[in-house]
Amino acid sequence: MEMDVKPSNVMIDTETKKLRLIDFGLAEFYHPDDKLNVRVASRFYKSPELLVNFQEYGYPLDLWSVGCMLAALLFRRDPFFRGNSNEDQLVKIVEVLGSDGFFAYLEKYGIPCPPSLFEMLEGHPAIPWSSFVSADNAEYATPDGIDLLDKLLVYDHRDRLSVTEALSHPFFDSVREEVAQDMEADVVRQNRVREGALELVAELNLPLPVCGTLDIHYPSLPDYKPGEDQPRVVPMSPNQIRRTAQVCRADHMVYNEGPPIDPQAEAEWAEHWQERDRERFTERERLHSELMAYRSAERQARLDEAGEEEEEVPIIKTRET
Repeated sequence: MEMDVKPSNVMIDTETKKLRLIDFGLAEFYHPDDKLNVRVASRFYKSPELLVNFQEYGYPLDLWSVGCMLAALLFRRDPFFRGNSNEDQLVKIVEVLGSDGFFAYLEKYGIPCPPSLFEMLEGHPAIPWSSFVSADNAEYATPDGIDLLDKLLVYDHRDRLSVTEALSHPFFDSVREEVAQDMEADVVRQNRVREGALELVAELNLPLPVCGTLDIHYPSLPDYKPGEDQPRVVPMSPNQIRRTAQVCRADHMVYNEGPPIDPQAEAEWAEHWQERDRERFTERERLHSELMAYRSAERQARLDEAGEEEEEVPIIKTRET
């Protein structure tokens, strides 16, 4: 249980549309039948069970706080319940939800009512949520929003919606549709990016005795080449798989390496690659020798032009042991 849900403890990333709760300084693990401290949560978001010192509370405590935040959003009144003290906070809640439901809640759980508050808490009829709708907040106080609020701001903690039930409420249908559209767009985009990645692999123009497969996914890339939306698997040599896998890991790509297709082809490819490595090594040695000869000739030309002789560097031989 977070036990201190309030606007200042909610962070929203507007770009990724992710919401995070922070400040778990008052958080506690829930154990049924355990008696917990009621001196938690901020006053404006305290649930009725805290205000009447009922210690056997649980997760619904946080759902009440969410309901208070939702009421502030729907009716553009923050905070929605503004009490000057814990006692006054309870009075503000009863003035809206009504006295009958409050006293029925106390009787159900055998909670004593403080005598000093009895007169202030009795005689309040429940106010319908529609009474708080005005021209200034009508666009926010939708029927689905008010229905969700009505199921969160409930005296009896056992009658409040759970987190799963709240998230499944029709109030969030538009959010679910938007998320589904974003996910669908991401799938299309990833497939197009994968096609672009396969085109880049093809541009390597390496021999292709096929020995394995690599299924490439690229979940995040700013620019991609348009291509077919259907994913496909590219046939690759073992070395191509290894090299591409390294690039995948470096660029946070996701890849699935398939099983070898033809062991004989893999052996032929290994021999071919060893020969190719030898050829590259020989070519590299030749180029290195030519470069050193060029530099030596260039240095000698400068010395000749300056009329100097190159100082011989003595070769120190180590004694063999």
